[in-house]
Amino acid sequence: MVNKIILLKIFLFLFLALFLISCNDKPKQNQEGKTKTIEETPEEITPVQDKYYTVNFIASSGGYISGGKTQEIKEGENTKTVKAIGFDGYHFVSWSDGDRSEKKTIENVLEDITIEAQFLPDSDKYPNIYIDTYGLEIVSKEEYIRCNIDINDPDYPFNDRSDVKAQIRGRGNSTWDKPKKPFKLKFDNKIDLFGFGKAKEWVLLANYVDPGMIRNYLAFNIAKRFDSISDTTSPVRFANVYLNNEYYGLYLVCEQVEVDPERINIDTSIGGDISFLVCLDSRAKEEGKRKDIDYFTLRNHDYVIKSPNTEKALYDSSYTIKVKDYLTNCFNLLRNNNYEDILANFDVETFADTYIINELFSNVDVYFASWYLYKDKGGKICSGPIWDFDISAGNCDYNDSCKSNSTYYALNNLWYRYLMNYSEFKDLVRNKVLKYYNIINHEINVCISDALFHQDEFLRNYEVWRTLGRYVWPNPKELVAINTWIEHVKYVSSWLDKKLEFMMNGYTK
Repeated sequence: MVNKIILLKIFLFLFLALFLISCNDKPKQNQEGKTKTIEETPEEITPVQDKYYTVNFIASSGGYISGGKTQEIKEGENTKTVKAIGFDGYHFVSWSDGDRSEKKTIENVLEDITIEAQFLPDSDKYPNIYIDTYGLEIVSKEEYIRCNIDINDPDYPFNDRSDVKAQIRGRGNSTWDKPKKPFKLKFDNKIDLFGFGKAKEWVLLANYVDPGMIRNYLAFNIAKRFDSISDTTSPVRFANVYLNNEYYGLYLVCEQVEVDPERINIDTSIGGDISFLVCLDSRAKEEGKRKDIDYFTLRNHDYVIKSPNTEKALYDSSYTIKVKDYLTNCFNLLRNNNYEDILANFDVETFADTYIINELFSNVDVYFASWYLYKDKGGKICSGPIWDFDISAGNCDYNDSCKSNSTYYALNNLWYRYLMNYSEFKDLVRNKVLKYYNIINHEINVCISDALFHQDEFLRNYEVWRTLGRYVWPNPKELVAINTWIEHVKYVSSWLDKKLEFMMNGYTK
């Protein structure tokens, strides 16, 4: 019995040993059924640091920087926009890199930068333009004579020019007959006068029949603030003109009304869709223009073709007829009582803006002269640019309606009259008067303040041209009675204030 027990224990021991051996022979696996591998510790990677640069906008004495004067800019990015602003009695001239824009943004910054806004004290002197005609008199509106021109600008020295070759002739209609002549300059090469943009042809307005000499100045500056006509409105600047070393008076420098990339930027080449610049001018026949070539008649008013150039050999009079037919069709649309047709063919924004300017000044010429229309290829008919406001704002003795600041004078222009019959266009005018009301008032104040700051320059003009207190056609008697320049300035300012209020009350209530 004992032997059996011993044998049973030996058997159980051997069985257990064999079981344990069989378990140890099986390969070990991880949870995914794959053999475990030893993981390597990754090397530590240092992140790339962004580069930043410091941009400092600083100001010379006389002004300050509005915006972030010191900016930390990530490499390749742009700065925030800042603005250079002059203190009272100073004006911004340019940045130290030559940029003349008051607002400044530096793009793609790749290094530390310091840039300075440069200011100068305001001068009470206007620029000087010296014209040397080599002793010849300017006696013609048609024939140019050679001249040499120097320019000195005390406020903006970068406008200075010397020994610039050009030609000069007279210009104007009734103003050409006055003692103080208006002139047209034609430079041999395109020139940028006073930052207006490069062009060959420029105009010197004498403003002789305007006893305050500021009506054109005000009209152009106000129109410059109107959205749809700003680009076609000439910038203007007063300048003292010296002719053959003698002071000749204070003039208003402005652009010639013409088709040019820097002015009326349209394509008036002959061929394809019709395009043009025309001017309402009832004196076309008197000036020797050729009917149905240089001008055509529409609704008893003459329109002169300003572009394309009718003097070119390739110009065919049939093109004048095409322009006439096109404008006749447009005019007929005004009477069809369908505003959708008007919107499809008229740039109503330009017509509304030019109407407001002409109405604000009660511009006497609005219905018979110096009123422009233009059209680009593929475009609509547009009104503008504005021109010739010396006989306006009460300066007229032969038209009581024009002299008044409580009548709607510009409606004498048939294009405006028919457009104002549409409630939609009248609403457009109403909304624009509301929009521009504060802008107009601000611009009048700015222009008047600038003129008064330079009053010695104006008074010097009257020492040569003694028009104050004297009748100059077409001054009404109330203007002749005013014998100081400052009172004339006040008269114009007050006249415009009252006319603007009349328009506000009439169109917005």
